[in-house]
Amino acid sequence: MKIEVDLSEVFDDEDGNVVRPSFKDAIMAEVVERIHSDIAREVSRKILEIVDKEAAAEVSRLVATAMDGAMDREYTPVSLYGQKEATTTLRKKIYGDIEKAMVWKDGHYDSDQSPYTRQIKKAVEAKLANFQKEYNKEVDVRFVADCMEYARVKLQERIGIKEAGK
Repeated sequence: MKIEVDLSEVFDDEDGNVVRPSFKDAIMAEVVERIHSDIAREVSRKILEIVDKEAAAEVSRLVATAMDGAMDREYTPVSLYGQKEATTTLRKKIYGDIEKAMVWKDGHYDSDQSPYTRQIKKAVEAKLANFQKEYNKEVDVRFVADCMEYARVKLQERIGIKEAGK
């Protein structure tokens, strides 16, 4: 059996001219090209990863610095009707809004209550539920002990056993 491979189709250029580099050179050129493209892709990925990481850190630092300045910068609020209000800062405005929200406001419905009121009620309910569990446990223990003592006394009376010292 004889196998023949015609490489002329593999090595012909676009014009039909036969270009016959050695087979070894053709393979080496392809391997080098693939390694080069893989390395280029990996380098690009690493560069983008580093740039993203560093950019995120820089943006975070800049935002923190900008927020510190913005929190203490004075401004004059204007009402819906165009009236200027007292000059304030964002920090003072936030503190004022928090103080307004931290007021007990109860009502018939949950929507009538302030968030502060709902949180306090939730905390109280949790404490009361815990107290109720402990109380019920203590009552059960005490009730069982009293029942056992009553049963013991009645059993002694029925059997006719007298307690020592009585």
